[in-house]
Amino acid sequence: MTAEVGVINRLGIALAADSAVTIGPDGRKIYTSAEKLFQLAEKAPVGIMVYGNANYLTVPWETIIKTYRSRSGSKVFPQLSNYVDDFLSFIESQQKMFPDEAQRNYVGHVALMYFQVLRNELDNALRELQDDLTDEIIMSEFEKVVFQAIKEVRSQQILENIPDNFIETIKEKYADVVENRREQTFGTLPRTPKTDETLVSIIFEIVQREIFGFDSGIVIAGFGEQEHFPSLIELQIEGMVNDIPLSLKRRQITIDTNISGSIVPFAQREMVDTFMQGIDPYLQKLIERSTLELFSGIVPIIFNELRNNGVDIEGELENYLSDKLQQIADGVRKEWEHNQKEHYWGPIVNIIAFLPKDELAATAEAMVNLTKFKRRVSDERETVGGPIDVAVISKGDGFVWIKHKHYFDARLNPRFMAKYHKGGYDEYAKNSQEI
Repeated sequence: MTAEVGVINRLGIALAADSAVTIGPDGRKIYTSAEKLFQLAEKAPVGIMVYGNANYLTVPWETIIKTYRSRSGSKVFPQLSNYVDDFLSFIESQQKMFPDEAQRNYVGHVALMYFQVLRNELDNALRELQDDLTDEIIMSEFEKVVFQAIKEVRSQQILENIPDNFIETIKEKYADVVENRREQTFGTLPRTPKTDETLVSIIFEIVQREIFGFDSGIVIAGFGEQEHFPSLIELQIEGMVNDIPLSLKRRQITIDTNISGSIVPFAQREMVDTFMQGIDPYLQKLIERSTLELFSGIVPIIFNELRNNGVDIEGELENYLSDKLQQIADGVRKEWEHNQKEHYWGPIVNIIAFLPKDELAATAEAMVNLTKFKRRVSDERETVGGPIDVAVISKGDGFVWIKHKHYFDARLNPRFMAKYHKGGYDEYAKNSQEI
């Protein structure tokens, strides 16, 4: 896991990211030297952060981003959204980086994970039956589980970049992979041909819909060539099927004449939300839920007591009072939200709107530090930690590092450092006191 923050106003945007990365199936091994914040384009004021899965089809995001940056050269686009589209198009075009075998493995992994979920559901359903489990009973229960599953899957939205003939194409291409995982999971378990067919269809429905399980988050932020105010776009991206990246736009924050500033957290965001809202988000949900249960629970208690004492109460009155108490509970929640805006996040956003660039950077770093500190002094695993990288992106200055860790000693690598020096190696060496 990770903690990342964007602090944005009309002057620019500061991005901050920690360095912790968890390794292994149980996530117990944690290193604090991961790169999560990068400059996306060499000449344009655009940056990118990644969180969640550090790899995309086994390729590290750092490799993908730096390859894109080196190949995009001095190319610029009018809108930030154009950089997002170009980055996704680049990923889609990299058949050598993401060969068909890797895509087949992804489909097989999705199938195996979901089939295991269905197998557990079926086992639980069969365990509840008291009768002897004949083949007919097992097949019947299996059909119920599978048909309910595909109904739920099809209730989810299809990803925007999925073409019309997607299902037909990938069935021809990956059916053998899915069938192999089906047999691996269910073996000789009695089932009908219709169940077998539906199991395969479920996987192809999943990979075209907004159903992600081990995805990466991408945040692209900065300015397009024709934009005077910064914006930020958050994507969810998981696998690739038939050379199509499975991606979903989650959020877009755009500064304009109406929106003047914002603090935008990503990944482990609870401490930033607590700072902004004045209350821990989990505690707030508990209070809201318990308050609603209190209001909704009063009516049946009162009416049961009245009935027990011989008082005849009409059902319509009970329903009327229940609706009224629901309205009161909604009013209480709205009052809480109003006070949070007036006394917590509202005043903070008003100040953020006028911060200079160095204070944007300091605020972004402080927000990440909140989560880092909370993890350090609690009994939770320190999934946020290590040095915090901070960059500020502005229209005039472009992408500027405020804090940036290196896995090497910069003094021993002058030629590497010169790559980022305007005058090249000779100018860098002349101006460096270390050489």
